[in-house]
Amino acid sequence: GLDEAHRQRLHFAALLHDIGMLRIDPPCMNDPRIARQHPMFGHRMLAPIELWGEVAPLVLHHHEWFDGNGYPEQIAGEAIPLESRIIGLAEAFASMTSASSYKDTVERDEAIRRVGAGSGTQFDPNLVRIFLDLARRGDLELS
Repeated sequence: GLDEAHRQRLHFAALLHDIGMLRIDPPCMNDPRIARQHPMFGHRMLAPIELWGEVAPLVLHHHEWFDGNGYPEQIAGEAIPLESRIIGLAEAFASMTSASSYKDTVERDEAIRRVGAGSGTQFDPNLVRIFLDLARRGDLELS
């Protein structure tokens, strides 16, 4: 149900959401205190570029949790841009199921269960409902 402008912002924010990782020295990537700074670094990199000005806040907030326990600003609920909430859910699912992730992978069904369990805490309950409906119908390409 997103209009074209929102879909475009979502598309580019999804492509650029971890660009701030480029500002972190590889030996420091495993230090959570340092790695958690990547959304702010990404925001600082994108905000001055006119073309990416509207994308920068979406990058900044992609690790915020629906209940306010995320980072970097601990904002909650509707205060988190919708596109950031979508990216956060998609990135978490991809992290759970991707062999290239820094975490051990889990099976698709377990990852879907975990997304459901995160409804209202890590993830927007409305987005979880949509995600689960799409997954159940087979309308969502999951790897």
